[in-house]
Amino acid sequence: MKQFPLATEYYMRANKSLRRRNVGALVLGLIVAWMSLLTFVEQAQAIPVFSRKYQTSCVTCHTIFPQLNPFGEAFRRNGYQFPDDDETLVKEDPVKLGIEAYKEMFPKAIWPSTLPSIPAFSVFALGQNIVNLAPNPAVQKNWDINAPSDIELVGVSTFGKDISTFWDLAFTPQDGASVGRVFVQFSNLFSWDTEDDDDGARKGNRFMALPPRALNLRVGRFDPAVLPHVITEESMAQYVPLTTSFSLGQTGFNLFAEQPAIEINGILQQYWSYAVGIANGGSSVTLPSDDNTFKDIYFRVARRWYGFPMDGRLGSSAPGSVTGAQTKPANDSPDDYESESADYWKFWLFETGVYGWFGKSNVPLTSPLTGVPVYDSNDPSTFGKDRFERIGVDARLWQGGLDIYGNAFVGHDPFPGFLQNNISLAGPTDHAGYYIEADYQWNAWAMAFLRYEQIKIYNGGFSGQQQARVVPGIVLALRQNMRLSSEVYINTQHLQPIDPSIPQSLGQWITTLWWAF
Repeated sequence: MKQFPLATEYYMRANKSLRRRNVGALVLGLIVAWMSLLTFVEQAQAIPVFSRKYQTSCVTCHTIFPQLNPFGEAFRRNGYQFPDDDETLVKEDPVKLGIEAYKEMFPKAIWPSTLPSIPAFSVFALGQNIVNLAPNPAVQKNWDINAPSDIELVGVSTFGKDISTFWDLAFTPQDGASVGRVFVQFSNLFSWDTEDDDDGARKGNRFMALPPRALNLRVGRFDPAVLPHVITEESMAQYVPLTTSFSLGQTGFNLFAEQPAIEINGILQQYWSYAVGIANGGSSVTLPSDDNTFKDIYFRVARRWYGFPMDGRLGSSAPGSVTGAQTKPANDSPDDYESESADYWKFWLFETGVYGWFGKSNVPLTSPLTGVPVYDSNDPSTFGKDRFERIGVDARLWQGGLDIYGNAFVGHDPFPGFLQNNISLAGPTDHAGYYIEADYQWNAWAMAFLRYEQIKIYNGGFSGQQQARVVPGIVLALRQNMRLSSEVYINTQHLQPIDPSIPQSLGQWITTLWWAF
């Protein structure tokens, strides 16, 4: 593993120490591997610009794209900067906008910044082969070769230390150009420096009262951190889970939707994380985006019970410590970075979380089909307003090459709009769902996965309807920046169709070739 110096320095050492910490942990689960070609996830995270910037391998932060290893997750949380000594690890000298002396002159001078010496963006492209299983011939092809199906420009850069930006611009033959995530993150707000000054005292002033990584701020358009990143952006399957993409009636809300938001998040004592945010708000699918002044609020709190520290700093206190001390290993010799084996993709951790979302959508009181006003005389206070809520839990268990994760939630919509006949109002509706995925990586370039997900509606006009599917797949990394993948979506239960005479699709078989540079 000498060709991966940063990977060796960080997560090779983690495996060695964490195995000792997790003696007795059970390796759970049995996963079905499906034979075929292999799969892709559109939510691009493996950005070659980092390989150029740090001159390191993609596996420093990833197992197989797009899945981040625990150190890669810490890198992302920290504003795409290494937890320690980031400035010394950068191999591509940035362009300095101002001299270091300006820091001493602040606030009488502008704090100096930097620019990347080469354009800080990467190009992603993919082509797909889609086979629809038992399709409706009137609206679906049996077989569709879609190449290219998507071309993306993804950029990430830092403005010196602790300020970073992310942007994503996509082009598709069907829809043309579209804007994805565009945000700025301010990391380590009001945090003291991890290094001591010449007198051995903590650097900073009386306003720098928080430990590093305790308070970060994101502003822009992004995927809110109400769910763990492995579910929203790193799932090995093509489509995000039903529990994050499901929308009810005309509310049109789902947990995965990228939208303008302001979020604060952070890590406390290395093994606790939190996120709280204000999002622009939901809207009816028949109305323009953000159709009301009310803003949604969301939160997530998580605990890592054992494993790689959330902040990526090794040699620190074990889970449960009240001190949260952050110390480096006593011996910084090359022996500290040696791996016990070449299985560098194997990790051991267990994490749980709770989350919630509370919002409001405007729902039209006129039937979209007939144009006739429809009112609910039993509950006039809800006219045109769906004050919905989603409460859930999530968990992740990573034992060696087996990674199991998922979430479950309950939702309440007092006024989700009309039924599928567009005539009758649905009425107050409660629903629940769960999702579980198991990824098994048996060597450096091959992974299989299996997902099961289900949504069920318990009352209201949609009462009794269910949707469920199983998704087996397999992924091959042809190169670190090229992968071939294949998966099958098998619908085991369908929501009631608008027209019962229309045959319901059994699912899809999607094979994708993805590459980036």
